Amino acid sequence: MKLIEAVIEKENYSTAGQASRKIKESLVQIGVDSVIIRKAMVAVYEAEMNVAIHTNGGKLRAAIARDVLEVTVEDEGPGISDIQQAMTAGYSTAPDSAREMGFGAGMGLPNIQRNTDRFSMSSQPGTGTVIRFAISLAAHGADSLMGTSLTTDPSKCIHCLKCVHVCPTQAMRVHRKGPEILTHLCVDCTACMRVCPTDVFDFKADRVLPERKENQIFCLPEALRGQFPLLSTPETLQETLYPITGDKILFSHTPTYWMNGYLRFYQERCGGKGFKIAPLCPSISRLIQLRYPSLLPHMLPLMTPLLSLREKTIDHDLVIVPSCPAEFSQAQGIHALNKVHSVHPTFFQSLLMKRIKKEEQSRPVQTASFKADKDCLVVTGINQVCHFLDQVEHGELQDCGLVVLYACVGGCYGSPVWTTPAAIAEKRSRYYDELEGAQRDLIPLYRVQPLTPRAGARLDSDMKTAMAKLGKINEIVKTFPGNNCGACGSPSCLTHAEDIVLGRTTDYECPFLVFTQTPGQESLPEEFL
Repeated sequence: MKLIEAVIEKENYSTAGQASRKIKESLVQIGVDSVIIRKAMVAVYEAEMNVAIHTNGGKLRAAIARDVLEVTVEDEGPGISDIQQAMTAGYSTAPDSAREMGFGAGMGLPNIQRNTDRFSMSSQPGTGTVIRFAISLAAHGADSLMGTSLTTDPSKCIHCLKCVHVCPTQAMRVHRKGPEILTHLCVDCTACMRVCPTDVFDFKADRVLPERKENQIFCLPEALRGQFPLLSTPETLQETLYPITGDKILFSHTPTYWMNGYLRFYQERCGGKGFKIAPLCPSISRLIQLRYPSLLPHMLPLMTPLLSLREKTIDHDLVIVPSCPAEFSQAQGIHALNKVHSVHPTFFQSLLMKRIKKEEQSRPVQTASFKADKDCLVVTGINQVCHFLDQVEHGELQDCGLVVLYACVGGCYGSPVWTTPAAIAEKRSRYYDELEGAQRDLIPLYRVQPLTPRAGARLDSDMKTAMAKLGKINEIVKTFPGNNCGACGSPSCLTHAEDIVLGRTTDYECPFLVFTQTPGQESLPEEFL
């Protein structure tokens, strides 16, 4: 990895491009595609010029890793009061001195956004602005980086097919060779994990703690505090965690505080009117991108809590304990300046349970259970969420105001990685908040990189071949009864025909099909292959 740092001086336009020149030289040396180099140069140069034109100076730090360029730019004020307005093409507050030299056309931030794969910006008037962006150096776009963090253990599968029936995006297959997840359709909603009786599904987080370093921050899910009996004081919890995490701990906080932040943004920007979705749950954002793209304009342009926390930890490596595979996927992202380690929640919980002494446990205290803000509508559980979004897409329920959707029943407390019932875990976590006297209204970062529809995989990259495969699928599906029962291991008759044509299975397994087979014939007739 190569690090590049540069100081950017106020109104010094002659030296403002030095970092972009150094980065270009390095990218050329390692053989990065010229199109990607041009994107990087535009983004870095615009960031440098913005600091020189609009601030009292600042600094730029960049890291070039094997597959990513990541850049952080910090300035010394005066800050941005309206980020949404600042992102508008043509809007500029540049002084006359910059305009006379041809700068300050109001395209700096939009150009950075357009040429990066990840882009975030945080700013407060009087405190300066921090911009972070990353560009993938591989020959693919940001969309192709999106997959799934779920893993499977085929040896545990008993072919009960429950996962096939509950998947909201038809991403699951269970043919003779075992379970298979179509990554281009999976949204990491954990519906399959929840119903699997033999624990076939897991996700890729580590089951070992990273080496302790000075600049590490542990980001722990609030739900973790509800997985063991209540301790006598919050300090007892901190003492229990210290040998594992050190003193730098950041809890992701209960949803109510984040919801207050989304609600404030909704009231200020939308006047408290109109249907909007608060993107708290990363699975829901991915679900809408894939299955309900027409509803993307209704998403608040804000980051999820975990993304906001990751983007704010500029000078620290982040160790997260994700509550679900969707959080794990989102935390990884593309990064180089600081590392993101993920520790499996069940492993971390087991470490913690070993350190809790029985004498430190207190009796449960009567506390108010979690209640969402009265101005937010909360829908939990992937089935209820899909039913709700179906109604919205049909033109109904548009008068709901601000809506918060969770893939898990009970929100993050109901993730299948936790063993304690969601309501109990939620109540225990609130107990700690009351002991601490917590008053936190957390404002997520503004999402300057808009969510876009997530495309499914094509039948073939060649249009003529894709059309031929589509014809085969249509012919095969006519031979099926149309029950869409899922007994074949595919979600429907249509998807089973697609699986056959695309080579995902060679089995012709419909149990309801009246089909004359010669002895030993178990696969599709040759004319369909």
